[in-house]
Amino acid sequence: MQFRVSWKIDIEAESAEEAARAALAIQREPDSIATVFEVQAEGDAHPVAVDLTEIDERRRRA
Repeated sequence: MQFRVSWKIDIEAESAEEAARAALAIQREPDSIATVFEVQAEGDAHPVAVDLTEIDERRRRA
């Protein structure tokens, strides 16, 4: 199955490259809270929000 996964963040920067590098650095931080993604399955009309931190917490409690 094919999925389109997006992560969005607003960043102030001097260039598109600088903004992309800042976003990548945020994603790679070990304690990053950048764990919510918009996921859309091929053929689906609407994407869904997937919060991996929330899912992991529920699994730890189970």
